Amino acid sequence: KQMRAERDRRAAILTAEGVKQSQILEAEGARQAAILQAEGYAKAAVLRAEGEGQAITTVFKAIHDGKPDPELLAYQYLLTLPKIAEGESSKLWIIPSEFTEALNSISGGFLGKKGAPGA
Repeated sequence: KQMRAERDRRAAILTAEGVKQSQILEAEGARQAAILQAEGYAKAAVLRAEGEGQAITTVFKAIHDGKPDPELLAYQYLLTLPKIAEGESSKLWIIPSEFTEALNSISGGFLGKKGAPGA
């Protein structure tokens, strides 16, 4: 009886050790998976930001190489305004003063004299 009790005790210890090791390995695997997933998300965010930065640089260079006049810039602003309004967080708009100046020059072109209505 005593030998059997000792064997049962050792078997229980070995089973507990096996369960413990299994849980440790599962936790370590989950930890590594979470780390790798977070690194993947971070790398994707960096690559997206770099791509957007390159796109902005390309557009900026193209605009400045073309030497746009204020009327063209105002027209581009007008085209962009509806896209800005589509956003959920567009409760407040800040419109640069250059925009209103350019609008005045555009309207002046339609009205005959710069900034003078009815001229």
